[in-house]
Amino acid sequence: MRDSSTPTSQAATPPGDFTRAEVSLFLGKNPWQSHGVPRARTVLKDIAKDPSRTMIVIDPVRTETADLADIHLHVKPGTDAWCLAGLLGVLVQEDLLDHAFLTARTNGAATVIEQLKTVDVARCARTCGVDEDLVRQAARVVGTASNVSTYEDLGVQQGPNSTLVSYLNKLTWLLTGNFAKPGAMQPHSWIAPLARYSTSPRRTPVTGARMPGGLVPCNVITEEILTDHPDRFRAMIIESSNPAHSLADSAAFAKALAALDLVVVIDIALTETVRQADYVLPAASQFEKWEATFFTFEFPTTPSTCAPRSSTRCPAPCPNPRSTPASSANWTPAPAAG
Repeated sequence: MRDSSTPTSQAATPPGDFTRAEVSLFLGKNPWQSHGVPRARTVLKDIAKDPSRTMIVIDPVRTETADLADIHLHVKPGTDAWCLAGLLGVLVQEDLLDHAFLTARTNGAATVIEQLKTVDVARCARTCGVDEDLVRQAARVVGTASNVSTYEDLGVQQGPNSTLVSYLNKLTWLLTGNFAKPGAMQPHSWIAPLARYSTSPRRTPVTGARMPGGLVPCNVITEEILTDHPDRFRAMIIESSNPAHSLADSAAFAKALAALDLVVVIDIALTETVRQADYVLPAASQFEKWEATFFTFEFPTTPSTCAPRSSTRCPAPCPNPRSTPASSANWTPAPAAG
């Protein structure tokens, strides 16, 4: 099922409007420590003390966020997919769906719904180690709320069945119509031009590896270089990355770098990759230049600060140009320095 109201290039998960959400669901995510939500701790405390709002956490660990939650689905490690399947089973089997939204804004929903009608909720609950009544309670809260926002993070994205978990998470807010309205999931204001989605994705010229979002998988780059293929990679521009150290089989990647006709690296540090570059563009760190500092990329606003330009050295002690509160307005690029 695909939400037809957004471009297919919308490859990443939309952000949630947790400031106004009636229900906030955190999946493998502990915003109290990892943030990801503007004013995370303030927002979490506001949700926790508001009796009209509900926080649901799916996590095998009792995190600080789970301590604040109204419902903690304390799953066994690696069973998040079963927990989400159980939630979706309840939503469909008890008809807690937004049929008007699904008819107007999605394609293929009927196929998904038919599959979810067959979900054995009790079995899913047993598999993930959560009481079935609690799974059903959480699903009913989601299905009857006026708006819902969800947030999945590395706790599930780097765990078992991560792609399935991400898909099931998206179904929780799509099937309930929680998209593009206050308190719900919102379209990205920045990522869409950077990635493309297609059911017939591009492939790399040598190995034929799939390029999700138009991106070359890191672990095939070496094979795309160390070959006599006429379309092999011949040059690389590497920015703020150290693949000669961080990629799998770094020795082979270092050999591939040496085989390229041109290597340009942009970085602030003298890394292993920089040492093999033909040209190095030594970038300035955030403490050495006049620029905007982005805290988050949120829809519809982007909080940011911009340090004033100065052509003279600050006296000691140097005044802090970021001492005033960050503004919350759509960012407009500053004029280029002359």
